[in-house]
Amino acid sequence: MDYNRGLIKQIEDLTIEKESLKRSNSKLREDNRGLRSESAYLRKSVESKIEAAVERQVTPLRQKISELEAMIASKDLEIQRLKAVINKDSTNSSKPPGADGFKIIPNNRENMPTLKYTARMAYASMKQVPMQVLKNTCTTHRRISIADLLP
Repeated sequence: MDYNRGLIKQIEDLTIEKESLKRSNSKLREDNRGLRSESAYLRKSVESKIEAAVERQVTPLRQKISELEAMIASKDLEIQRLKAVINKDSTNSSKPPGADGFKIIPNNRENMPTLKYTARMAYASMKQVPMQVLKNTCTTHRRISIADLLP
């Protein structure tokens, strides 16, 4: 009989423990639902606050960007206008030819060392003058004399 009593006692203890666990489990499920809803609310709240803070910071920057873009556009127009003014001369506007300003005319004498050198080479080839004498006289840019060409 003691054996049966022990089994019944164990069954009663297990039943009490089962009921206690059921109550604990339902309480934990209820707490879990509450925490999930609170978490969703906090997530939405944080996201909305972040969006508002970002918008507060971005709005002045957007305004500054639009101001700078307008300034760039006006500067581009001014640059185009000034380039058009600079590029006008007597050929493409009603300006008289004297208003074109000073034009740089290339000086043909700037190429003289080359011309002198080629003339000296022609003379030297006729007289069979050594090339070294010809090069020395050309680099120093002095006049060549007959004495320089003679051996």
